[in-house]
Amino acid sequence: MNFNGQSNNLDFSKWVYKNLSEIYEHLGDYKHALAYHQLYKVFYDSIYNNENKEKVLQITMKADYDKKDAVVKAAQDKKDAVQRNIRYSALTGILILLFFLSVVYRQRNKVKKGKDRSEELLLNIPPFRSSRRTQRKRHSRCQTF
Repeated sequence: MNFNGQSNNLDFSKWVYKNLSEIYEHLGDYKHALAYHQLYKVFYDSIYNNENKEKVLQITMKADYDKKDAVVKAAQDKKDAVQRNIRYSALTGILILLFFLSVVYRQRNKVKKGKDRSEELLLNIPPFRSSRRTQRKRHSRCQTF
């Protein structure tokens, strides 16, 4: 009996050869039991090797993917850090500019208020000659200058 050509399913073939080996062993036909046991081991090793190859391939592919993913993530993190630094630098520059503009504006207003007050005080001071005459005569007279 050769079931290898009839079924492509390795698990089924392995199961059949194992059972045939056990049956012939119980019947006392150790020659056929050994032959079927050897076929069972071939299919068992084949299945085991295929599973191991698949596992190794999956692990290798996952490791490669993880490496590439880590490189991409590191590059993206670096790019994000540069953009964040540029953003914070621009924001800091704008805040400093606003601070200095507010200081300049306040100083300009103080100077303007002081100048306006000085002008107002100067306009309220009468000329020196006319003020003396007014004090003496108690009335004022227009003078041409």
